[in-house]
Amino acid sequence: MGYPVMKHSEKIALLITGMSLPLVTARIELPVMSLSLFMLSLVLLIFLNARLILHNLNVYFSDAIILSFLIVALASLFRSENIAYGIAQWIKLTVVIVLFVLSRALFYKKPYYVEVIMRYSSLGLAGYLLYLMWYYLVIFEQTYIGIETAYVTGAGKNSLAFVVCSVIPYTLVSFSNSIEVGGVRILDVFVTLVSVVGAILIQSRALFLIIGFYLLVVLKKHNISLRTIAMAVLGFIILVLLVRFFAPSHILLDITNRFRSIILLIDDSYVIEGSGAAIGVGSIESRRYLIDKGLHMFTQKPIFGNGLGSFRYFGGISSSVSHNDYVQIIAEQGFVGLAIFLVMIVCFNWRAYSNYRKDKDQLWILLSITGISVYLLMINAYDNIIIWTLLAIVDANYRLLKKNL
Repeated sequence: MGYPVMKHSEKIALLITGMSLPLVTARIELPVMSLSLFMLSLVLLIFLNARLILHNLNVYFSDAIILSFLIVALASLFRSENIAYGIAQWIKLTVVIVLFVLSRALFYKKPYYVEVIMRYSSLGLAGYLLYLMWYYLVIFEQTYIGIETAYVTGAGKNSLAFVVCSVIPYTLVSFSNSIEVGGVRILDVFVTLVSVVGAILIQSRALFLIIGFYLLVVLKKHNISLRTIAMAVLGFIILVLLVRFFAPSHILLDITNRFRSIILLIDDSYVIEGSGAAIGVGSIESRRYLIDKGLHMFTQKPIFGNGLGSFRYFGGISSSVSHNDYVQIIAEQGFVGLAIFLVMIVCFNWRAYSNYRKDKDQLWILLSITGISVYLLMINAYDNIIIWTLLAIVDANYRLLKKNL
């Protein structure tokens, strides 16, 4: 795919923007409002195209839902137990929404920017995962990247899985497209292999849903025969048996328990059998507590919530964040805030699906958005710049395809 001639400054800005996206999880950021290197590089890219953006800047009727969410968040500040913290959260949300509007205008006028940024992001993620695999597998002899380990990812375990969910759909779709046109390079194989292996070692529950959905779409797209599917399933079973035979038993127990532990969310009496601490049980138990706390806060002020930023300081005591955006929003902004947020999420998911129906190359962004929508059940990221950048891509593509048709 050819691109228009770009200035050296544009090329450098695109390189930094793409390569810095996976590093959000490495906590490379300013000490002010957690402004990541990716956000700064995106601002640089917008600045280089400021004249073009301002000339083509549009605000659409559908943006009213986003503005409503921002207004409800602002109004809730007056009910927060820590107004200063709430103001900081609202400013950060406002900044990423402003960048969403500017990025959408940029991607609408220069859609090839998206391809360049995601190519660099795919390469950067593979390099970062390779770095992590070296430290966890070789240096520290751990088969689970991020498990209670401050060696590399620090507090970024959840955001690491979030970044992988954002980027790996592009890696998978790009690789399958390369196979179709017969243009697979060694670098493509390497990047895809490292990304998939790294994703497995992260053991993200939401990520496996994304990969499963991707495989179903690919099978349907190519009309894969039942015989081929059966052979693939047989091969997978053989691989599992080989791993089970050669891998140490404690590794298999850790991996199995991590995924079985999710039953704790719905069954209090469920107990995972086995010796030692079960991987994933602690995180699920803590999330049960946080969900209960959020629902209790909701019952206190169910309509408009307890105020932006109140989850952390509810009851006058600083505690953990909710690790669930839907729970946090209903606790802080009540039913009204959650309803607006859900409408926004559904709207962008529908637009991503609409884009995919018109242009099959949009599969990666559909997988990213739907995967992240699920992943918000396990992480706080609704004010994250990566999410709003992906939403800007969806909206820009939606308007481009609508214009072309």
